[in-house]
Amino acid sequence: MKACSVTLLLLLSIKLFALSQTTALEAVLDGAGRNRSELQKVLDHFRSDSLKYKAACFLIENMDIHYSQTYYWVDSLNRKVLFNELDYPDYVTSTIALEQLKKVIPGVHAMAVIIKDIDVIKSDFLIKNIEDAFDSWKDRKELSFSDFCEYLLPYRVSVEPLQDWRKIYKEKFTWIKDSVKINNVKSLSIYVSDYIHDKFKDTFMREKRVEPLPRLGALQLSNQQYLMICFEPTKSKVSLSRSLRF
Repeated sequence: MKACSVTLLLLLSIKLFALSQTTALEAVLDGAGRNRSELQKVLDHFRSDSLKYKAACFLIENMDIHYSQTYYWVDSLNRKVLFNELDYPDYVTSTIALEQLKKVIPGVHAMAVIIKDIDVIKSDFLIKNIEDAFDSWKDRKELSFSDFCEYLLPYRVSVEPLQDWRKIYKEKFTWIKDSVKINNVKSLSIYVSDYIHDKFKDTFMREKRVEPLPRLGALQLSNQQYLMICFEPTKSKVSLSRSLRF
């Protein structure tokens, strides 16, 4: 009788846990409003792969608290101006182009805006992020699935703009693994940390960055000429570590 009660309690606990997970997922899907279909496409895409489906659920269940502090360019009357610094090969070239634009259109400046992930994220972006993360995980089997979801899977570090950065980082910085004699997590982590501090200029408490505002995305941070403040070198390290297979 006692064994039967324990078994019944265990089955009930499992059912309640599964129900809570489903409820959390549904709550986010409902909160996505018109963008729900994009999130549903991701779930449907991975329906036949239980592990990737769980990864998709993890990202979506936690998505409602995440957002971008990004920006767009406007003139003196706050009308949108078409300018994207990522259209240029490097920071110096984009800065020159922006200064020239300011001479033509007075008062050009960055307008800060907050955008919630669940409102704008697209299915192809999320699917690609999950596939790329699993591809990196193949060489990191010391990571449990739980740790993989927490540390390797996420598509953002903080509140930076949403950008497809994994492949670009992987291609641009793959030489790092070849530069480290001992190819393990600790040695590579130390190398990445030293590289970031050596190549990027940290201006925290010394210089106020005017543009762009308010946060730099992973693609901007991949450019060594950008000025970084406080938390951005750390964001670069995290993005580098996630993109490289160590």
